Amino acid sequence: IRGGPGIGKTSFICYLIKERKFEPVFHLVEAGRGDPYLIASNLWTQITKKYQIAREVPETYEKMKGSFPELIKLVSEANSEENTKIEEPEKKKRLLILVDAIDQIESLTEGIEFFPRDLSKLENIYFIITSRTDDEKLDALMERIRQDNQDVMGIASLEAFTDEEINELCSKQSFS
Repeated sequence: IRGGPGIGKTSFICYLIKERKFEPVFHLVEAGRGDPYLIASNLWTQITKKYQIAREVPETYEKMKGSFPELIKLVSEANSEENTKIEEPEKKKRLLILVDAIDQIESLTEGIEFFPRDLSKLENIYFIITSRTDDEKLDALMERIRQDNQDVMGIASLEAFTDEEINELCSKQSFS
């Protein structure tokens, strides 16, 4: 999601979390918190705690790049419709992984390498990345994801939407 400062990116995400009953994990990239390993480690810790997965944070960013997609796949399998261990559908969590202000990340190349490449096989896992308008880091991340996923929604600029259009966007299948 793109938009200038104060345009409502965070409010929009809060609306989605509340209305669509997501279980969020998030990292706000700001001064001193833009190291790619720190971002991935923070998300890792939140996910393993939320899903009660006994896995230590990988020791290095190199190990994290291979391990983070495996963790996401494990959570996806736990959330899948075929998982008979969780009999009540309402107990399956809809995980939303949010990285807010990716334009503040320290390293463009390293900063996105821990994200899973193939999103098409993930069940009940959603990613939202926010950035200020016209940011090359978000463009690079989306291009990398598009290479492996033809059905990725793409980049939405909140500045281009009216309140009515945002409400309509929230009701579309891609957010349900």
